[in-house]
Amino acid sequence: MLFGEFIGFNLNDFELYAENKQTLALFNSKRFLVAKKLEEIGEKLSSNLNESSYDVSPSSPSVWNHNKVSNQVLYFIRKESEQKKLESFITKEVSIKGYIEDPAIYHNHVMIGTKISENDLSIYVHLNNNAIIDYKNLINKLDYDGHNTEFSEIIPNDARVLDENLNEISLEVLKNEKIKNKESFSIGYSIAKTDEILNSEELLTKIEEYIESLKPIFDFIQWNSVNDYIEMNKVVKETVIKVKQAGLKVGDEVLVRDDFLFAGKRAIISKITKSGTASITVNGIHTKIDASKLSKV
Repeated sequence: MLFGEFIGFNLNDFELYAENKQTLALFNSKRFLVAKKLEEIGEKLSSNLNESSYDVSPSSPSVWNHNKVSNQVLYFIRKESEQKKLESFITKEVSIKGYIEDPAIYHNHVMIGTKISENDLSIYVHLNNNAIIDYKNLINKLDYDGHNTEFSEIIPNDARVLDENLNEISLEVLKNEKIKNKESFSIGYSIAKTDEILNSEELLTKIEEYIESLKPIFDFIQWNSVNDYIEMNKVVKETVIKVKQAGLKVGDEVLVRDDFLFAGKRAIISKITKSGTASITVNGIHTKIDASKLSKV
């Protein structure tokens, strides 16, 4: 669909997430069409959120959503390359049980996006308690002088603050209770399924306006090299270097696994760079090779 032909959402779209339909594969194709509408919104928003990547949650019941589709989420989170840098830290903190109970990737990072459920369309920022790095960053940032006040000031007056059970709470309860206890929360807007704007072209403009007003919250929370309140830059860099070096070091005897000339040969590492390029000696011949193509003997 082209943006000029956006047809919005109708009441039948919302009914797909009613309790009696959530587990039925019969409605997969119709939910898939709703997902395409969410993707179109994602395309529209991507220019405003160009430092993030987006996707839509599954439209079919599976183990990834506990075999029911109670809603569908268009989510923007940090780009995949940035996700990989934090993956090892997140997996250390979130238990296997935690992943089984909540396998949604967009709950491992602060997210901003749109959700359709049985009763409404939500446009919101969400911080899940599984978003270990972003949550810790927020807590530490709020302890710095001035940032606690700044956080309050960037939350729009007309936005709703919701706890993990989607009950509306005050900003003070959020800051003094929910965040201190590392509980999931959302901040945003909802449009009732009966609102006429949902099936008009104006919906895209309205969603853009809401996202623009919520983005400062998303940016305030999200950890990155500039917005670092947990001193992770050094740790992340060291981890990335270790991955690129494949756990190898100078003096290691290695087997060349993948190379046109030296595959299957043994070698000694004489130098290895932070970017993962290894200088090796094979039968008296000096050459350079990517560390990922070597394995320690």
